[in-house]
Amino acid sequence: MSLPVPNFIERDANKITQEWIALYEQKTGKTLQPAQIERILIDVGVYRENLLRIGIQEAAKQNLINFATYPMLDYLGELVGVYRLPAKFSKTTFKFKLDEALTFDYTIPASIEIESKDGKVIFKTVQDSLVLAGQLFVEVESEAKTKGIIGNGYLQGEVNNLITPISYVSEVFNTTESLGGAEEESDEQLRQRIKEAPEQFSNAGSRGAYRFHTMSAHQSIIDVVVINNQPGVVEIYPLTNTGNPSQEIIDTVQNYLSDDKVRPLTDLVLVKPPEQIDFQIIANLTLYNFADIDSIQSLYIEKLETYKQDLKSKLGRDIVPTQIIALLNSIYGVYKVELVSPFLQELNSSQWANCTGYQINIAGYTNG
Repeated sequence: MSLPVPNFIERDANKITQEWIALYEQKTGKTLQPAQIERILIDVGVYRENLLRIGIQEAAKQNLINFATYPMLDYLGELVGVYRLPAKFSKTTFKFKLDEALTFDYTIPASIEIESKDGKVIFKTVQDSLVLAGQLFVEVESEAKTKGIIGNGYLQGEVNNLITPISYVSEVFNTTESLGGAEEESDEQLRQRIKEAPEQFSNAGSRGAYRFHTMSAHQSIIDVVVINNQPGVVEIYPLTNTGNPSQEIIDTVQNYLSDDKVRPLTDLVLVKPPEQIDFQIIANLTLYNFADIDSIQSLYIEKLETYKQDLKSKLGRDIVPTQIIALLNSIYGVYKVELVSPFLQELNSSQWANCTGYQINIAGYTNG
């Protein structure tokens, strides 16, 4: 049920003005005319009072979960044991190669810095690593110096500029894609977890509880489906804001849910990536003769990009051709839409629709 926005205090400037005028006339016994200097003073007073009333209204709304923002939202979360997830560092693995094999063990120390090719991100090693005598390389775990998504997405070999001088090392490069970085949890994500918090008060036996705990494992997770097709086996399918979760996030969720305080001892919890269903939009548009082609192109790009993001934000959303036709037909200047692709696809709850691209052709023009 959708509730109306609560009205904690009157904020209608006209009503407040009439109250001031009535009070003035009651106290003075005079009728106040619009051109009198007193009316100007009243208008100034009403303006200031209305600002105060607006402040009271907004402050009162901060006590409600649906309207609260940082930091009041965090205080509301604290009441039910839910805290904003902090920003996280992106991580990757580096291979350090030596000029030649040494006759003694050699330590690659922690905090060695390596810069990405584009110069935007610096990673540092997080622990000492030992190159044994006779070996030519060692692999070392590292994390970005800056928290957030900025360090994500560097493919193998794209971080290879050694900043910290170190003896015997001839080459260093990342062997895995950098992943796992995340911004601080948003108000909307935190708000949703606070609403689901009552589910945590029992162990994660219910779907709602498993969903709550999965969403609490990493802020990049935007949707979760919990499936229990056989007794004692729980399958968890997390979807992230970039699509399928990385192995690191799958492991993070698996470890989080394996805690004895979270998982009922009788449950076998399996965290799996959801199935990605790719499709492409191909459509032929017939336009009115008066149509502005540049405007139409700008609008269909905007609408289709929004449609793509909307589809990939939830698990189990069907691919419905009539929705795409209606979306394109809503653009001013479009007479008719012929959709070549996709066809209707009904997805199950552990699948998500991924639009890989779109091709919009102008088939012709008409007077209508």
